[in-house]
Amino acid sequence: MAVDGWLDVSEMSPVAIVRQYRDLPLAGVIYTNIASDGMMTGLNDSTKATLEQLDELGLPMISSGGISSLDDLRELLKFSATLENLQGTIIGRALYENAFTLSEAMSLL
Repeated sequence: MAVDGWLDVSEMSPVAIVRQYRDLPLAGVIYTNIASDGMMTGLNDSTKATLEQLDELGLPMISSGGISSLDDLRELLKFSATLENLQGTIIGRALYENAFTLSEAMSLL
């Protein structure tokens, strides 16, 4: 977990942190791979591995970080078929940079 503008980073893994708090009345988890957040480098193996581990905890999830194209969204959509709890993704920078439109993204669904 990272706070204070990603400056203060926990030694615990994201999965360990969610395990610690999963008995609280959480609506879900937003997982951001801070190494790829805003970098528009695509969905990476590290993000996929963490999402798979978080999925096993049974909480609704939203992924964030790296989406740069409609191809990235297609890859995430295909990958999400292997997960029970992935509910969506954050595509902020890609929209801001006009990599695709919201309408184009929604048409993939």
